[in-house]
Amino acid sequence: MALHQLPLMTWQTHSGHPLSRTPVLACSDTAIDTKFSTFSWIAYSTHPLWQGKGIIPGLVEDIYSGQSEAFGIFMTLCFLSNYLSNYPDSYLKLPVITVYCNNQGVLDRIQKLHQAHTIQSHDTTADAYDIYIAIQTALCKLKPITIRFLHVKGHQDHNKPTKTLSIQDRLNIECNKHATEYLSIAQQIQLKPNPAIPQCYPHLVINNQVIVRKVQDSLHKCSVHARLPHLHAEETQLVIKRPQQCQLGPNDTSPLTIHTQ
Repeated sequence: MALHQLPLMTWQTHSGHPLSRTPVLACSDTAIDTKFSTFSWIAYSTHPLWQGKGIIPGLVEDIYSGQSEAFGIFMTLCFLSNYLSNYPDSYLKLPVITVYCNNQGVLDRIQKLHQAHTIQSHDTTADAYDIYIAIQTALCKLKPITIRFLHVKGHQDHNKPTKTLSIQDRLNIECNKHATEYLSIAQQIQLKPNPAIPQCYPHLVINNQVIVRKVQDSLHKCSVHARLPHLHAEETQLVIKRPQQCQLGPNDTSPLTIHTQ
């Protein structure tokens, strides 16, 4: 996914090409209301490098915290991947980029999928599988960079003075603030359907909607209503295209470490 194709995202550059000088960490967070979900991320070294924010596309009924947090991580990795593809000499040695997220369940699922010997059928029907397989492809594109994921506790400013918090804690707070503020922008636009993420072919499309959650339930409802055997192409179709080539599993040489703190 090219940088200019990143959906509904704005970003800001704070400095030049600093990746060769100091370690980089990144943090993302999301905000959700009854109809919309937004994300924000920040890449940081000794000072903020870049930051981005945007609206997570998808149907209202498919929005939940795990999907939103994973989308925020994906957009962070997309930016880093596109930046490094344009400036391949930014790092003079094999670097480590640490990505912080306040949802441990999301980090666990990223790790599980990355370590899988093969992708099982039940994995492909799990909720938000599309965004998690997209994260794996993004990690492949970032080779030979090591992406290290760490958990950060969210909303620590609720019970601690901000000046006593670590930099990753403060970045998480800042991301949450930006994502929450961006909800007002989201409320002014028309809802976007679930995107057909290229890394997740084949897609199941029912009534012109890409199904990314409760896949089996969606198929069951079609069957119960006796519509599935007689559906027209525009009502339900299985879209199949050749997936992007990306070696996953224990034989994959891309480094990935996930820790809880």
